[in-house]
Amino acid sequence: MKYLFIVTLFLFMSQSWLVGSAKSADCTVSSGVVTDTSNQCENDAQAMGLNLHGVWLCQQTPTVSNYQTVCEQLFYSAVASQVRVELGGEAAVAPNVDLSLPLGTYTHSVLLVENKLYSKGVITFSTNRRGKSDTAGTTCWTLEGESFDEANGFANLPIDCGLAANANPGYMVSDKDRWTSNAGATNYERAADDKTFAVNNSYALSAETTQSTSDNDTRYLLGISAFKTGYQPIISNTTSRIKMSFALTGNGKIRQKSNGHASCGVGGGDRCVTGIMQRGFEFLVEAE
Repeated sequence: MKYLFIVTLFLFMSQSWLVGSAKSADCTVSSGVVTDTSNQCENDAQAMGLNLHGVWLCQQTPTVSNYQTVCEQLFYSAVASQVRVELGGEAAVAPNVDLSLPLGTYTHSVLLVENKLYSKGVITFSTNRRGKSDTAGTTCWTLEGESFDEANGFANLPIDCGLAANANPGYMVSDKDRWTSNAGATNYERAADDKTFAVNNSYALSAETTQSTSDNDTRYLLGISAFKTGYQPIISNTTSRIKMSFALTGNGKIRQKSNGHASCGVGGGDRCVTGIMQRGFEFLVEAE
């Protein structure tokens, strides 16, 4: 039996489950100032973005090849829907959508996004850093529309640094071609307080139901999660809303390089900041 209801899909910030690369050490921070000088450390993301193609709920275990046929579609658009949310914020993805879903308990959720992750933030460091303009300063920020590039010098960095008064952060972008050293490979990690089972798989795809075979053919990222017992969404005749959460807490990272690295110019000995960005994406689907 299917139950027809009108629902608004919202994005909220909450702790849920994570798909992304292996975890690095947390950034060393004192009174809000980053003292860390490692090549990569983790912090809280300040704002995230992705281009959403689809969300599904499933009553059986889906795979890359069959999720669109065995799962129930909550939202889908061949032209991606741009989602940008800041910490504590909320955004409607598809307001007033008519949905007809079978009643019952759902065991899995699926998320399909474009293979580009967007990040915005401002970081204060304890000592001078440098970015795109090769200007020294303790405040660094992301630049609108600039792509992550650690191989081609200051001019190609998506970060600039300088005085705090000059900070004008925008959304930098990072192309995600793979999750591990093997193209198209699966990767999973369980957050300590997530609401899923241990198997939370992420895939790099060349088409909506086909895994990538090389870095060059990746177009989408797919996340498949199994809900824990007690957190499985139930569609009933009183369901009025579907809530989808994205987490920023603990889901950011800072990348830095030494002055001698290819991403830095002469730099006066200061480290350069190559990224203030997301480590992956984290989401949960709930019915209310």
